Amino acid sequence: MEKVLIVFKDHSFRAYLEGKWERQVNKALFDAITLVFSITPKEQIEKNASSIDAMLIKLFDDKEFLEATSGSRAHK
Repeated sequence: MEKVLIVFKDHSFRAYLEGKWERQVNKALFDAITLVFSITPKEQIEKNASSIDAMLIKLFDDKEFLEATSGSRAHK
């Protein structure tokens, strides 16, 4: 999880909707990010942290991505 915090800090595993980060954890993001980060060297993540964060925000402009992840919010 250290790698995730390097990139996403307090908005780890959260959707970016209507210009703000959601409060709830998104299960689909959790699964995807955890998998990819588990096989990516920490140095590579640190080097590209701001780009990774920016690309995730851009993904939320994609209708198909939104549909694929919208039903995956964890309930508290």
